[in-house]
Amino acid sequence: IDPDSQDYRRVLQHEMKHMTDLQIGKVDYSDDHVFYDGVKYPRRNGRILYEGEWMPEGDVEFPWEFKD
Repeated sequence: IDPDSQDYRRVLQHEMKHMTDLQIGKVDYSDDHVFYDGVKYPRRNGRILYEGEWMPEGDVEFPWEFKD
């Protein structure tokens, strides 16, 4: 992504939100789980179990992801 582009700024802002959530302890990640607001969500093979459904990592339906 071109560092001077709007896409770059959008991606940077998105990732900085993840970093902030990590620093304040709202979210954490391991190879096998995502922890969000004290709830542990299993993850494997690029998918996370959320509300009974295996969804792809990065899906905007996860509460720790953001709709840009």
